Amino acid sequence: MARILQLPLLALLSLFHIPSSLGVPATDLDGVIDEYLRVNIHRVEVNAPPLMWNASLAMVASNLADELADRYSPSNAPLHHGSFGVTSYISCYDTLLSAERAVWGWYQEKVAYNYTTNSCAENQKCSDYTQMVWKNSTEFGCSLWRRCYEPSCFPPEATFAFPALFVCVYSPPGNIIGQRTY
Repeated sequence: MARILQLPLLALLSLFHIPSSLGVPATDLDGVIDEYLRVNIHRVEVNAPPLMWNASLAMVASNLADELADRYSPSNAPLHHGSFGVTSYISCYDTLLSAERAVWGWYQEKVAYNYTTNSCAENQKCSDYTQMVWKNSTEFGCSLWRRCYEPSCFPPEATFAFPALFVCVYSPPGNIIGQRTY
């Protein structure tokens, strides 16, 4: 019964920006875990085993999102946080926030990854993609931070309030120098 009552409250809260001091770990109540689990579609492509969802890692992702929100930009996002691997994605739009969009963004980095040399193309980023499909990672958890600072999201004609930051942490971590992605 409590779960049924929480769903309308979550829908109501989604109409407002979450306060800037609050990262929101993904839970089954907000309906996005299945969107994050779409990473497994891309892992199948490279014969990596599926990732399992871990609620404790979602809390770690929430805490990391809190830390990154005021100083985050795609160029300085960490590859690791403690003993975890990290993926992050900025959505510069107020509408259509979805974890599926973040997963798609990470997957788009695949074009910059060269499996033969196990490296990214020069001046390209592929670390989110390689972490997402890292064969030795077995579980992950994610969070959405509704207000963050990203200068590239604020052109003069901007009509949105604040970009959103998606953060996932993976265990064991990937992107380990000298090891193959898959």
